[in-house]
Amino acid sequence: MKEINNEIIQVAYYYYKLNLNQQEIATKLNISRQKVNRLIQRALTENIVEIKINGYENFDIDLEYRLECKYGLHKAIVVKDNIDTNPIGIAASVYLNKLIDYVIEEKKKCSIGISWGNALSNMTRNYQKDGLKGTDVSVVQLCGGINTNEVEIKPEEVTNELAIILGGKAYNLFAPALLENKELVKLLKKEKYYSNILQKYKKLDISVVGIGNLDEEGTLVKYSYIEDDIYEKLHEHAAIGDICFRMFNDEGERVVTYLDDLIMGISSEDYMQIPYRIGIAYGDNKVNQIKAAIKGQIINILITDDQTVKKILDEELAVPIGG
Repeated sequence: MKEINNEIIQVAYYYYKLNLNQQEIATKLNISRQKVNRLIQRALTENIVEIKINGYENFDIDLEYRLECKYGLHKAIVVKDNIDTNPIGIAASVYLNKLIDYVIEEKKKCSIGISWGNALSNMTRNYQKDGLKGTDVSVVQLCGGINTNEVEIKPEEVTNELAIILGGKAYNLFAPALLENKELVKLLKKEKYYSNILQKYKKLDISVVGIGNLDEEGTLVKYSYIEDDIYEKLHEHAAIGDICFRMFNDEGERVVTYLDDLIMGISSEDYMQIPYRIGIAYGDNKVNQIKAAIKGQIINILITDDQTVKKILDEELAVPIGG
């Protein structure tokens, strides 16, 4: 037994410390490459080799993998121990920095569209600028303003704050998110300033959005953006959530209503053309909306916490990877 252990230790040392490949180790020890592979696996299963990944304790890589595989996400970031929501804001900023640098490396500039809400305000409040290399950045407001005393969650505030942090330029949409007259919407969109914003929507590289829910605690209802009769009609159309005031059902399919003609902001068509669509959302009251948004590919990158994902993947948790 001691002889075998010595052989395992030798193989492990050559493989992990000296970076020899399996064929080089097999030649050196006069054994088959298949045996080298088995000994490497035994070194792990018998705890002769222990692999530590620094930072792993902050993220649930297993849940990220499951989520990406099931829903075809470009990327999932699942934060552990999201006690005060600050870790999600930090994680979102770190990922956004990397994505901005990647886009700038490819295109020499980066254009980001951003919506509004608590999740995005939390990101700007906890933003980690360390590691950001790119500087040619523009930040475009994706939807019009909302009437709330919570200034920090307003679209224009989130847009301006992110632009300041990134050292970029902010492009605000100086109009309410919802107007009462669709003719006024058409008229405003013809104005030179708004026309320029609409053109910028077609050239966005990244979007960062919150995910709204259509219940009594949802922001649209809470701030009376949706009256009771409209609220009932949306439910009749099976709408359960919104992104940038555009409604969707539990399959992530767009729900078209007369409200679409009253929205000042990015169209569903332009939004879906954005290559990297980041959604930041978490909590029991957002589980169904997040699930629908990723099912319908309304977002292709999700930043959330482990408790939320466990509820989204509830039926899968007992299935081992590769099982």
